[in-house]
Amino acid sequence: ALAAHTILPVIGVPMDSSSLNGLDALISTAQMPSGVPVATFAIGKAGAINSAVFCARIFSMTNPEIRTRLTRFRSSGSKLPNTK
Repeated sequence: ALAAHTILPVIGVPMDSSSLNGLDALISTAQMPSGVPVATFAIGKAGAINSAVFCARIFSMTNPEIRTRLTRFRSSGSKLPNTK
């Protein structure tokens, strides 16, 4: 578990790679002990996309160019593909 060995933020995106459709990966990502935080997203492609948007939102707090692009993206009605 990378999160146990760093003070940097860790983002977890469970992948659908088993007969349990990623549920095992979700549980192992979300069930971290106290003091070992992991930002956990949905299983698979949707989680990967959401984690990228989440990171962009964090970076936009200190980067005006990213903030402008995110604002433009949202106001244009642009949508990312609906994925599972």
